[in-house]
Amino acid sequence: MKSFKAGIVMVVALVMAALGFMSCSSNSAKLVSITVTPTDPVYVSGAQFTATGTFSDGLILNYTSEVIWSSSNPAVATVGMTAGTAGYVTVLSAGTTTITAIEPYNNFTSSSLLTIVTPSTITITPENPFMVKGRSYQFNAIATFVSPYTGATVTQSLLSSPSLTWNSLDASFATVFKGLVTSVATTAVTTNSVNITASDLFSGVSVTGTTTLTVTPSIMTTILVTAPVSNMVVGASQQYTATGHYADIPDQDLTLSVNWTSSSTGTVLFSNPTSSKGLATAVGVGPAFIIATDPISSVTGSAPVNVN
Repeated sequence: MKSFKAGIVMVVALVMAALGFMSCSSNSAKLVSITVTPTDPVYVSGAQFTATGTFSDGLILNYTSEVIWSSSNPAVATVGMTAGTAGYVTVLSAGTTTITAIEPYNNFTSSSLLTIVTPSTITITPENPFMVKGRSYQFNAIATFVSPYTGATVTQSLLSSPSLTWNSLDASFATVFKGLVTSVATTAVTTNSVNITASDLFSGVSVTGTTTLTVTPSIMTTILVTAPVSNMVVGASQQYTATGHYADIPDQDLTLSVNWTSSSTGTVLFSNPTSSKGLATAVGVGPAFIIATDPISSVTGSAPVNVN
């Protein structure tokens, strides 16, 4: 009996020793700093800030839920401090505020200057798409604005904005819920168009974006890509056209709805703004393929080009 008890004591001692070793090992690295990212961003809507802790051994851990968050100007934006909302910023008006994270045990602090601006436009993507009846697809609302510091044009998705409102102007053709668009399965044998809108409030100013969805009775089978010529010279531009072929309805012009790319960006480039969809510019000598991709069905079409 004594030997049995002695054995238990020995096992317990060994376990405690092992735990003590692991504890000492894990405590040998000390937290040395806290870093908040992104650094000094410019936004139009709410976004997630993250706090990371750096240890003396180089280990980096996520401390977003371990720090105390604050906003220096809550009239511009507030920042969440509870589980599930920690670091998430809710925008209230245009202006600037400093988002700060404090690690309470060592009093380490890190801050980021948040600038909130009003966007000039909202663009809904995909732009002017075609969708077969009875299908669903997630749309996005993209805000475009100019950075007050760099003058650069910047974009930000508004999908997480609590004030973003979606609407279908004809629910008999398509419905929308939080950007998820569903084309209504009807018995129609022709195409039907419906406008999808996304609106958001920025400092009391409403900005709205619109895209036109064309609902088709059948799926697209192929895309034909055409252009005036198949040979270009460096510096020249030409307009490409994408035509969608369907089984039981007339061909549809998809030029403004497809995504345009080049197999060789060193030869031909596309800028893809709405005002110049399909406009290709030759930038280098050599062959390339011009590719048009439907964003919803993923059907593609291509055409060869040679740049001299």
